[in-house]
Amino acid sequence: MAGPVPAIHVLLTNGKEDVDARVRGHDGVVGSAVPFDRPSVSELLVRAREIAAIARERARQTEAARRVGEDMIARMRAADLFRVLQPRAHGGFEYGFDVFIQVQMTIAGGCGSTGWVYGLLASQQWLIACLSPQAQDEIWHDRAALSAGT
Repeated sequence: MAGPVPAIHVLLTNGKEDVDARVRGHDGVVGSAVPFDRPSVSELLVRAREIAAIARERARQTEAARRVGEDMIARMRAADLFRVLQPRAHGGFEYGFDVFIQVQMTIAGGCGSTGWVYGLLASQQWLIACLSPQAQDEIWHDRAALSAGT
């Protein structure tokens, strides 16, 4: 494969534990100068359940407004849930889609609309990781940046 290696890794499961198959920075070197401290999957799911409980209470309000409230987006941001797929080189947790889907399903269990919006915003982190290193640097200069597309 020619060209730069995406700054995202593949997570495999060997039945007992997750195995990090590839962790590379923009320079293609395994590892990174960015400190890597991420919450466990169980901690992320605790955070997602807290969001889901609030989202469940506001589901009718969300439906009536036809949008997920800015405060719910702020709660998901504060819980660092948008960092699940984001590469560690840019402050993310570099989990795979298996973890992302668990978080999304947990939130959607409280409110389908909130889970849908979370999925749209959080999955963009993976798409951004597929861009050139220069584009990633430009977007994630602000580590809290979110994007959406259709």
